[in-house]
Amino acid sequence: MVSKLPARPESIALIGGHVALDLVNTVSWRQDADQWRENLARPCDLLTWAHRAGVLNGRDLTHLRSAMSEDTDMARRVLRSVQTLREQLYQYLAECIDHRGVQPHIAPGTQLHQVFLDAISASKLSGSPARWTLDTPAQIDVPRVLALHALDLTQTMSRERLRRCEDDGCGWLFLDSTRNHSRRWCSSGDCGNRARARRHYARSRQTDR
Repeated sequence: MVSKLPARPESIALIGGHVALDLVNTVSWRQDADQWRENLARPCDLLTWAHRAGVLNGRDLTHLRSAMSEDTDMARRVLRSVQTLREQLYQYLAECIDHRGVQPHIAPGTQLHQVFLDAISASKLSGSPARWTLDTPAQIDVPRVLALHALDLTQTMSRERLRRCEDDGCGWLFLDSTRNHSRRWCSSGDCGNRARARRHYARSRQTDR
């Protein structure tokens, strides 16, 4: 699908509660064909978003901007790889949400499984608790860095707290950190307000009748 609206990686909200969920949410209005927006439309959009999300520090951002300007073909391949990872991760997480009683499985040989293996093979274990990390990434490593964040999410998230915004068109995912698991919207001031406005309008119409 080609976005009808301009990308906005410099301002898109980071509300997922995990970098990998914020990556999934770089598509706005995922479930509304008229408003659907690709926010990683160009390689420079990817770098802008990754820096905002804390994936790249300032030094890496400068280095990768230079590398992408020098090798634009590679930059486009990197962007396509990240977009593919994002959509594979979304499908897996959507299955987790839509089939709560079933344990989803990332089967060996699937594309997502292969992406995780590739990222691990280029990384090292460090820290406590130990995490797979990749220091000072080259251009080709950007999808691997994001794959490691996605792997961390699939290993550590509480499925009971994984949610999809209840706005029919939104489709954004987030981890519900409220004490009583009551969060319904990606943003109460955005999708939540629209839902309240629709309910108010419906009540007003009913009263008028």
